[in-house]
Amino acid sequence: MQALYAVSFDIRSAQEQPGRVYESLRGHLADWLGHHGRVPAPSVAELDRDGRAVLVGKFPGHGDRTVSWTVAGDELTRALRMTIHQPLSTGPAQFVTRVTVSEWEEGGGGLRIVMGREIPDGWIAPVQDPQLKRPNLLRAVLGDQELEVRVLSQLATGRYERIREESHADVLLDVLALRTRLPILLIHPRDQAGWSAAADASGGPGGDPELRDCTSRPANSRAVGCTQRWRPAGLARPRLGTPLVLA
Repeated sequence: MQALYAVSFDIRSAQEQPGRVYESLRGHLADWLGHHGRVPAPSVAELDRDGRAVLVGKFPGHGDRTVSWTVAGDELTRALRMTIHQPLSTGPAQFVTRVTVSEWEEGGGGLRIVMGREIPDGWIAPVQDPQLKRPNLLRAVLGDQELEVRVLSQLATGRYERIREESHADVLLDVLALRTRLPILLIHPRDQAGWSAAADASGGPGGDPELRDCTSRPANSRAVGCTQRWRPAGLARPRLGTPLVLA
């Protein structure tokens, strides 16, 4: 498989209930497969053991999804690994999604999602890159108030942070102080298009937008100055951290 998108998260219980992390992640995975009950799909109980299923496409015109999964480990440390194949309408290739849900002995867990394309049977032909969007599975996990999701020790919420006055700039300073962090996208909206761009950046897959640091000096707030940088051709797109909106 040619991987086009990959994210990995460390997850803990926000309610100090370590045993709930794996169960919550597995529940989100089952809901995502079944499009929240709209499509017949494996239940949470069926994800306790190895299995395979063919699911109809979530939307009209989408091909059937072939899903296979394996479970390994014990009650303290375990992992559920799932692979989903779906044909692409643009050629002989298939869109492949690999999801790993894990639980660690100390009570935390992890979520890893890899999306890409695969050409079976050694077929050689031009294949258009599929359009990548943030999986709804990831959106659900980030929106779960009972889970604390982090990347490189940085809290991930799936939404942008608004900086409207000087006191709000602390969130930016805290992120900049981290020794390991994701790139930061700064946006100074002047119209609705700017706000839409902020929403798209926070709702899109991490790494889809090029990294842009824009210079903004909003009134009554701490000046933030930086330069615009473009991703060199041929390099992997950087994953973005929490977009910061200077309002």
